[in-house]
Amino acid sequence: MANKNDIARLSLVTRLQRNYLFIGWNEDGKALASSNLTSEALNDFQSAVQSGAKFPSISSSNILCFEYSSLGKAVDYPGSKEDVIVLSVKDGNGDSLLLNIGEGTILKAIDWSLQEDSVWNSRTGINFLDDGSGVSSTIPLYTLLFQDNRVFNGSVCAILFKPLIKNTSNESTFFRFVKGVIRQLLVIDESQPPSERKGYIVVAAKASKGRFKTGLADIIFDTTDQKTAATIAKAKASGVKLLQTLGIVDVSDEFIKEVSDPLPTYNVDSLDLKGLADLVSAMKDLSPYRNRP
Repeated sequence: MANKNDIARLSLVTRLQRNYLFIGWNEDGKALASSNLTSEALNDFQSAVQSGAKFPSISSSNILCFEYSSLGKAVDYPGSKEDVIVLSVKDGNGDSLLLNIGEGTILKAIDWSLQEDSVWNSRTGINFLDDGSGVSSTIPLYTLLFQDNRVFNGSVCAILFKPLIKNTSNESTFFRFVKGVIRQLLVIDESQPPSERKGYIVVAAKASKGRFKTGLADIIFDTTDQKTAATIAKAKASGVKLLQTLGIVDVSDEFIKEVSDPLPTYNVDSLDLKGLADLVSAMKDLSPYRNRP
């Protein structure tokens, strides 16, 4: 009989100096980090080693493990304060709690989890065919790993995403989570004054081939090009400014600024795996909090 501290189903294998530290679920389905595996999980790990798999290195064996439940509503802090993503998770005892994670930390964590060496490829997985039958297959499993001084005093945290069906990939659950985080950060960025936007919506528009909102000019000009859209917008703003000066329209200077800086459209749902990974990487590089401890 397996010990409750033995991992029966792997989600991530890490290197801690010369040793391995495993992250996954025990026989009871509880998330944990451990150096012990059941015989089935050990066979899965040994198969990966024999195939030449590489494993990411970590700096601490003190890892707090949680299982993802749902994505809460992001907290939009005004000015230069970092916005926060709220996650509902369950700890190893099955108790629910909320984690408040800074946007820079969550973007770095997602970007890390999408790197090739950070994805655990289980050799004991199952893929389902169109006729509903299951076949043994190598399947990817994604895990979020991060360290934030505002979460449990800077302990390393691992968030596991349980597959919808036992022994299958957690890809669909994980990517719904990733898209949800991206949408929340885009909505916040779009709601800010032009001077305070981080540029998230611009890179999202480029990734999903969106257009800038320039009205009827979309019919004539290529408004997927930012320079073209900016030229059209400045011309429109100049026209509105003239009408304001002549007293023909009563608009504020802030309104004119918004006209001169058109918002692009984007469609995160249109992105495939590579497109989503590229967008996360671009947003991470734009985040002013990406280097925050």
